[in-house]
Amino acid sequence: MAQSNISAVIDIGSAETKVFIVDLEPQLKIVGAFSAKTEGMRRGEIFNLGALKESVHGVIRQAELQAGSAGEIRRACLAVSGTAVGGFAVQGVTSVKSRSVSAQDERAAEKDALDVCLHRVPENRRIVRRIFRGFRLDREREIIDPRGLSGNELFYDMWVVDAEESHLLELYQIPNRYGMEIDGLFPASLAAAESVRSFSEMDKNRLVIDIGAGTSDFALFRDGRLALTGVIPVGGEHVTSDISHGLQIRQEDAERLKLRYAKAIACDEDVLAEIDLDTFECEMKDFSTHVSRYKMELIVQCRLEELFGLIRKKVEADEPFSGVVQLTGGTSQMLGVCELAGRIFRSAEVRAATPNQGFARNYADPKYATVVGLAVLYRDELRTRRKSAGPAGGLRRFLKKIIS
Repeated sequence: MAQSNISAVIDIGSAETKVFIVDLEPQLKIVGAFSAKTEGMRRGEIFNLGALKESVHGVIRQAELQAGSAGEIRRACLAVSGTAVGGFAVQGVTSVKSRSVSAQDERAAEKDALDVCLHRVPENRRIVRRIFRGFRLDREREIIDPRGLSGNELFYDMWVVDAEESHLLELYQIPNRYGMEIDGLFPASLAAAESVRSFSEMDKNRLVIDIGAGTSDFALFRDGRLALTGVIPVGGEHVTSDISHGLQIRQEDAERLKLRYAKAIACDEDVLAEIDLDTFECEMKDFSTHVSRYKMELIVQCRLEELFGLIRKKVEADEPFSGVVQLTGGTSQMLGVCELAGRIFRSAEVRAATPNQGFARNYADPKYATVVGLAVLYRDELRTRRKSAGPAGGLRRFLKKIIS
């Protein structure tokens, strides 16, 4: 196991931090893994950086011990999520210099797209990832390889994910203070989508929704190409808070009730059903020892309907969506959640999705979708870098400059 191929991939969620120590070559392999509760982050936002560092460092340490590499890992790849993350579409254009498209025309269109991208990013934000979506000839024909085709104007389509500079710097400090350098950074939405991607769906319309504790990330693919990414500030913690307020019980008791009894769709058979809180040793805010199961189900349904409705509004801003909706994250395992999502996305097939990567068979659980996909994306990027032998990206240069 060559130490130069060993890296940490880190998914810092609002509720739980997951770390894989991976051997990247010759075959991707998990050599150490650990997960634990996250401290210092709430609903996708950092409120106590010191506590967050300590909790994440503890998870890294345990993962390293499993790998037999305590204190030896020097590279890390991070997933980026939260309300600080955004995205926008960019299009570059160039006139075709001769009768058919040449490599020079492709480079000119790409350069124009990069120039447009840099001018659109505000001073307080940084680019996390640029994703090529395809070329267009004369605004009409969508193609991947236009070389040799006839046309007047060549367009270069790109999706850009950016984030607040302050948020990235706070994230960067976490592995940096542990002695690691951030060598890769990916949107959590793309990582989750990669982990559940199958060969049969590569060219289809696909919407992947990763329902986290504090936020929900989504990635939309049309005909296999990335069309949109986004973050909705609604997640499992909001469901728990709603139960707490609606039933007048403590937050921790609401979480326990949610995990045991919650349904995404209120069931008429539960109208008269009650939950005996004495069996949970719950501390009530009033004098009742029973709560309505149907009321709790209605509370859950209302919040999840809001989440799926917000995502649908963004996804269908330009055109209706029909295809496959894949749900990941812990909340995707809730009873009835796929049926509820199907009611919102009426023309789509909805199903819960688990990571299907061979190297992560022991982590085929929706809550590991992001960290599994992160390992795949990072491995692929390192291979691309080695082939091109290019310099570090703009974000990496920026982070190194600030920290040093």
